[in-house]
Amino acid sequence: MENSSNLHDLDLDNKQGSNVSLPSGSAEDYINDPLLEQQWAMKAFQHAETYFNLLCAVDPKQLRLSRHDDKIYSHFRQLFPDFKIDTLDENEIKS
Repeated sequence: MENSSNLHDLDLDNKQGSNVSLPSGSAEDYINDPLLEQQWAMKAFQHAETYFNLLCAVDPKQLRLSRHDDKIYSHFRQLFPDFKIDTLDENEIKS
């Protein structure tokens, strides 16, 4: 079955003055560039490290990751009312 959708149908050509042409053909016609994958992994690691450092710099009692934190915690407590979260034991979690 041939894929009839085309990236050109998305009207992505020459947006914001770009002269880059969109790829054509099947994905099987292309290979992954190991250098590009390595660069992507390095960039992903840098972002993860930055976010981790931000998380570590904030007092956990004041940390809010989303506007739904309180609702998530309440639901968690309904499901696990006796679960101690002040000290986590990895073996207890796995069982």
